[in-house]
Amino acid sequence: MQTNTEISKYLNSFLRHKIKDIANRGEITIDENGFVNFNDLLKFATESKKYTKEDFLTVINNDSKRFELKGDNIRAVFGHSFKLENKNFTTGVKYIPKALFYVVKNKNNIDNILNNGLSPTRGRNCLFFSQVASYSFYNLKVDVDSMIKDGYIFEKYENGLIGVEGNVDKKYIYT
Repeated sequence: MQTNTEISKYLNSFLRHKIKDIANRGEITIDENGFVNFNDLLKFATESKKYTKEDFLTVINNDSKRFELKGDNIRAVFGHSFKLENKNFTTGVKYIPKALFYVVKNKNNIDNILNNGLSPTRGRNCLFFSQVASYSFYNLKVDVDSMIKDGYIFEKYENGLIGVEGNVDKKYIYT
């Protein structure tokens, strides 16, 4: 039996990264918002991993910040390694707090980030920040005011995360 964490990782990987290649081969349709038909997703998932519809629904219902189910369609809410034409899951932030937090899971990465800045990982286009400090991990602060003055554009996602495209220079990050 697969754990919810394993199923969530599979679903994240599929909807954020693998789906674009499958769509390019004409084997599945993905719309401009990143939605795919849930039954089409199941066809691919059950061929490779023996996941069931119930497995996915359990994960989706327990992790609603990562996935969105709308009618017969599903998508990952953020973290895609390909550009979406219409990111209607952003809200167009009008107010940004003075500081955002970049959550670091591994303490060994902090010095590297402070010395080199941030870059999206795994082929992603965006970096994501939280408005709330994590109690489980390490938090680096982000100088939002200076970033805005220098032309960075922040987008607020429906799940509460704040995203910015591209790299973030080390001068905007502090402890």
